[in-house]
Amino acid sequence: MVVLTGWGGQLSLGQMAFAGLGALTAAALIRGLQFNIGWKSTRFLDGGIGGISFLWALLLGACFASLVAVVVGVGALRVRGLLLAISTLAFAIAAQAYLFNRTFFTAGSTTVEVPRTDILFLELTHRNRAYYYFCLFMLVVVLVLVGHLKRTGIGRMIVGVRENELAASAMSISPARSKLISFALGGFIAGLGGVLLGAVNLTFGPSDNSSPFLVENSIRLVAIVVIGGLGSLSGAVVGALWVVGLPSFWPDNQLVPLFTSSIGLLIILLYIPGGFVQIGYYARDSLLRWVEKRMGPIDTTKASTAPPESLTRVKPLEPARVNADDSVLVTSHLTVRFGGLTAVDDVEFGPCPARSSDSSATTVRASRRC
Repeated sequence: MVVLTGWGGQLSLGQMAFAGLGALTAAALIRGLQFNIGWKSTRFLDGGIGGISFLWALLLGACFASLVAVVVGVGALRVRGLLLAISTLAFAIAAQAYLFNRTFFTAGSTTVEVPRTDILFLELTHRNRAYYYFCLFMLVVVLVLVGHLKRTGIGRMIVGVRENELAASAMSISPARSKLISFALGGFIAGLGGVLLGAVNLTFGPSDNSSPFLVENSIRLVAIVVIGGLGSLSGAVVGALWVVGLPSFWPDNQLVPLFTSSIGLLIILLYIPGGFVQIGYYARDSLLRWVEKRMGPIDTTKASTAPPESLTRVKPLEPARVNADDSVLVTSHLTVRFGGLTAVDDVEFGPCPARSSDSSATTVRASRRC
């Protein structure tokens, strides 16, 4: 949600559907796949593949969720805002009602099993504490990688398209490609978390009330990110600790459900619209202002005002290269478009013809163009 909505500005209400597809794909890959495709008595594909380990199923399930997210993102490129949110919500409803119950994922059963296998020295099969440390390790890895991603060109491209799509287009950035990348990254992280979440209890019903991949959990996920701080990785973690962690730490407390319910979330958004990270930013700025006052004014009398020494050119510049007609720059058929707006259409630029005593209309028009 941080990558897709916080950075990319694409509000998605179907992230838990991508997570569910990742978990179901991993369960099918661990169980083994059987193919029986054909028409009547003619079989085009009849066979199967054996099961794979939990680690490979984790990665492949995340990749499949990323692929589905890109497919949904392609259909959502023409819409934005509320229409995009409604389209992703419709996909989440369709996934819960239809996709999750396909035989390809469930093998005809009402429950799906995501068995864990040992990974190197970690015994994940029957040890929930070891699996907890594995999930915690995966969380740290995702936070580090996504945090680094924002400082790279891909992260800046996603944020730039969200801020000003036309300006990003003028800088040769494709808004469609940026949105698809944000959908792919958001779907991959959702699928990765979905596989880990589905393997917590080993078995789950894809569409029953105990499933962690219901439509209402997608909306709850948006609330978690918003109250923590949209666009901030630390805000996402703090929001999860608030909404999910507090009821787990104090299950018998009567005030905790009030703070983490819709009423408590509404109060938080009314008084802290930037989320919990806004409090951290305010404390940081207050501390910096206090330190600045304690340090006092900066002494600028010791600053050197002497002009810099002149630079000597070691090697003379080569003469400018010119074309056959003594021109330096010549362009032809230059066209610039920003989306559906054509700013420059078939423009030619070159040297002006030499003026002569001929005052014909053709020469006058050419001079005026130059």
